[in-house]
Amino acid sequence: MKKQFLIDEVRQLRKQVQEEGQALYESWEPQTMREDFRASAQNLAAYAVMRQRDLRQLQESFDRVGYQGFRGIEANVLPGLDHLVHLLQDEPIANEEAYWTDLDQEQMHTYQVFGLQAGKRAQNLVTLPTEAGRDPHYVRDLSQSGMDLARINCAHDQAKTWQAMADHIRAAEQARGRAHPIYCDLAGPKVRIEALYTKQQNPRVYQGDRFFISHVKALEDFQGQDLVLYASHQEIIQSLAIGDPLVMYDGDLLGHVVSQHDQGLVVEVDRVRKAKGQKIKASKGINFPGRDSQLPILTPADCQAMAQVKDFARGYNFSFVRQVEDIVAIKQQLAEVYGEAVSQHPPFFIKVETQSILENLFQVLVEANRSHHAGLMIARGDLAAELGFLRLASVQEDLVAIARAARIPVIWATQVLENMVKTGIPTRAEMADVMLAGRCDLVMLNKGDHIQEGIQLLNQVLDQSRQYMPVTPSPLRPLDLTP
Repeated sequence: MKKQFLIDEVRQLRKQVQEEGQALYESWEPQTMREDFRASAQNLAAYAVMRQRDLRQLQESFDRVGYQGFRGIEANVLPGLDHLVHLLQDEPIANEEAYWTDLDQEQMHTYQVFGLQAGKRAQNLVTLPTEAGRDPHYVRDLSQSGMDLARINCAHDQAKTWQAMADHIRAAEQARGRAHPIYCDLAGPKVRIEALYTKQQNPRVYQGDRFFISHVKALEDFQGQDLVLYASHQEIIQSLAIGDPLVMYDGDLLGHVVSQHDQGLVVEVDRVRKAKGQKIKASKGINFPGRDSQLPILTPADCQAMAQVKDFARGYNFSFVRQVEDIVAIKQQLAEVYGEAVSQHPPFFIKVETQSILENLFQVLVEANRSHHAGLMIARGDLAAELGFLRLASVQEDLVAIARAARIPVIWATQVLENMVKTGIPTRAEMADVMLAGRCDLVMLNKGDHIQEGIQLLNQVLDQSRQYMPVTPSPLRPLDLTP
């Protein structure tokens, strides 16, 4: 009786998911999609409507009788439900091997486009510091330590340094006989500290301190503050109200607006993570949670950088994507730099950093993959600044599952093994984080004095991860990406 109940429930669910998913899929205008993405888009639509339901109680019923149920179903929603019915009925599954062979070939093609190795454990994406542009031996050491892919952050350094980094990567590839595809980060419309005015030699702030953020380039001690930060985004700064939050340094500094003035804002520090205070430096970003910039997704500097790195970039990571219109602008710029032929355009990753993209996520993923190949990067620093740490913990799980449903690569990024890379000693929390990261296709490391040891440790943990962790987290509660 129990088994028949489960069969009936799954059959009803499958019927609803197929009907509603097909309607959603048709709304995405599949006739305009590249042919090799249509099956993935259909699966994504099925997953989207399945996640409108709370499957936790039904999953508990499967757990009691020893069935996997909905766990791991993300990449194959309708076939997975069919498979579940067959298992419950003790029936053989027709053409199962052929189906999985086709799916494996599809994944292998996607991996080849992105420069990834199919069938391997999660690979690393290593951020190159300025030293990588000066010292070819430094890059060769990274390669020998087990670097898979390299990341150049175009928010730092200049074209000459980026080219030198790429030249040193190519030399390391020839020396070791293995490829290191290069992905270039474009900064996007982020508010950054462009200059400082201060009487302090190495300015630090503590809880209760105040400082001024000005949109006026001619800096002075506005409102009697001896620490003034200049950021050129006048419309964003002027849109803020008293009490609005501010986040810096990936959540290490939290503050709020205490007063408004013609030249900018006075901010009071609510909390800093370090007892020794937070050092303030130019070029660092400032987040204003809930305040979306309406600036173009690509700045003039981004467009210039793309033209400068096009000859060696395997692909790009685009920052602060918010909506479908941003993807359209990105594709237009790719056409400007690489020509109109889409087949000549490189793949790219969409960095998930804002609340806006969460609200538009399915439409953004479909538009990005309509004619191009696009993956997801879970940029947990800025995302945590937007959402808060509590929401980040659940949203990152949803993002991994959604990427699996779309059958696109996903990157786990921000503060991975940060203490290890900076000091040579990992924390227990970092080790657990990397074990979770192993469910993704790529895991990003930032720069630090102990980056070589960090690469080696990361690879060792990732080798173990697939033996213990499921490929997908399989959240079962109704999906809710709204604030």
